[in-house]
Amino acid sequence: MIASWLPLIAVPFLGWLAGAAVNFLADWLPSRGSKSPLQCPHCGETNGLWHYALWWKHCPACGQPRGKRTWIVVLLSIPATLFIWYYPPATLNFVLGYITLIYLGVVIVIDIEHRVIPTPLLLAGMILGIIVGFARNGLALTLLGGLTGLFLVYFLYLLGILFRKVWGKFKQMDSSGPALGLGDVFLSGVLGLMVGWPNIVTSLLLAILFAGAFSLAWITFMVLKRVYTPGRAFPYSPFIILVALGFIF
Repeated sequence: MIASWLPLIAVPFLGWLAGAAVNFLADWLPSRGSKSPLQCPHCGETNGLWHYALWWKHCPACGQPRGKRTWIVVLLSIPATLFIWYYPPATLNFVLGYITLIYLGVVIVIDIEHRVIPTPLLLAGMILGIIVGFARNGLALTLLGGLTGLFLVYFLYLLGILFRKVWGKFKQMDSSGPALGLGDVFLSGVLGLMVGWPNIVTSLLLAILFAGAFSLAWITFMVLKRVYTPGRAFPYSPFIILVALGFIF
């Protein structure tokens, strides 16, 4: 009887810890250690790791609440962890799926907040991608998927630079920056390792369609509100990650 009820307690707790891990890494990696995530952004007081991970409603020193992202990440991590516990991928065990969930969550949060994917995160993703891909598809399809994702999005990266240069000359404004970042290029290689060939091609096509539909809806909404700013970039990683999750899980 106790054994049957144990997952109902332990798995949500693991989901809570997964959300805490995503929040911690998303706070720490962009700063590269220049500022501890345990420090309150309002008063600078250092909180304990236990408080940071398990009771982060407000700072115990100044009473200021944490940001909404902290709550959103944890509240999404709990049902996601429950899902992969009860419906694990056929070729992955729970532990590997759990680690993959945390990794991809960190990438999404950092890219949304900072528009960058740190190099250490990409390097870790390559290792994880090979492990996940090998478990799912074998070595050959894993490596082919990684190379395909890398080179396809690198081509889009170069195409985006060309487009922005032409658009900048047409509009007589500085638009020489890339529409996609190199972090998106390497992330596509990581996800290519995870989903393998030929799924990475489908993943990229669907991600482009979803990103385009979201951008069109957002631009329409902002135009109707008369607050639209041309040239605003959207993070691409959430779209390709969400599609890749569909193949992995």
